[in-house]
Amino acid sequence: MTFEVLTIGFGDEVLGAATEDAQARHLRYAEGVDHLHMIVWGRRSGDPMSLSPKLTVYPVGRGGRLSYMREALKVGSAIVRRHPVQVISTQDPFYTAAIGLRLRRLGPRLQIQNHSDFFDNTFWLGERPLWNAMLNAFGKWAVRRADRLRVVNTTERKKYAALGIPADRVDVLPVPVDLSSFGRPIDENRLAALRACWQIAPDAPALFWVGRPVPFKDLGTLLRALAIVHSQRPDVCTIFGGDFSGTPQWPALAYELGLTEAVRFVGPISRDELADYFALCLIYLHVSMYEGFGRVMVEAAAAGRPVVATDTAGAKDIVRDGETGLLCPPRDPDRLAASLLKLLSAPDRSAAMGAAARRWVKEQFDPERLAQKIISAWRATSNL
Repeated sequence: MTFEVLTIGFGDEVLGAATEDAQARHLRYAEGVDHLHMIVWGRRSGDPMSLSPKLTVYPVGRGGRLSYMREALKVGSAIVRRHPVQVISTQDPFYTAAIGLRLRRLGPRLQIQNHSDFFDNTFWLGERPLWNAMLNAFGKWAVRRADRLRVVNTTERKKYAALGIPADRVDVLPVPVDLSSFGRPIDENRLAALRACWQIAPDAPALFWVGRPVPFKDLGTLLRALAIVHSQRPDVCTIFGGDFSGTPQWPALAYELGLTEAVRFVGPISRDELADYFALCLIYLHVSMYEGFGRVMVEAAAAGRPVVATDTAGAKDIVRDGETGLLCPPRDPDRLAASLLKLLSAPDRSAAMGAAARRWVKEQFDPERLAQKIISAWRATSNL
């Protein structure tokens, strides 16, 4: 029997709009089915785009979120009516899940994905109390009605169990991450050039953070922890990678805390450059109030770097506390600083943790195996 899948999501990275490896990942998924149809929230609506004989992308929604949902429902209905789609897979348990539930009436079975740690999460609920409370209630209602569910961490699966959802309907499947570029030999000339570019002394220990400086990443806690570290280890330099043009409050806070000489805001870092920055640093930092799955933690570990992170749902499955890195409570700069100082004072232990981290993520997060499991979960959803 022909097996076709329709996914509905917000990101258009598969079209090459970002520096991630999304296109290669979805091409791999498409090879495991007869055809993969993808509805994405494109920067512009347009005709379907064929990325391979088995992968077609439908960019919709030039307007806001409601416009996207309206167009996605219309396009999804046409796809399901014209093609033998057995499974619809939605990216989140809220907006795209609502579309998926409507389209399931046409016959396909439904898998709802959840890539974060939303349900009953105090920090997330506090961001937009009224709206997120409504999403929280709707999402819990929606996942109970799906045929199968995908989450990216074990904490969320436990929440689903508390909702009365049988464990055999919930697959824990993180996003496959291409780790091939993070185990390459270190280019000492490149590292020397980076240090010179950002005026980091040759013998100065470097810490590294990279990402989007959105509120839940809680850079205020990180900067306050770094101020404590700097008071005891003024030789340490921390590199911040990312676009801070829209969040001047973080460089301003670094100035207020006396960290001007101790931090470097280096701007966006391409995926090709990440391996060099991991090689430059002694420890990778990942501070969030909540997290579903931190792919950059997997990449840092694959590069042989220990990770010091807040104890979120996503970090718990990646960082083995005391073995491959250290976990700290969210919003606790004192504990975070203590963990950093502990590793900074024991470089041999830090290096051993990094080596253990590399072994752990290669074993647990092999991208080919995860991709096959994602395809298998689609087939399990359809009972084919």
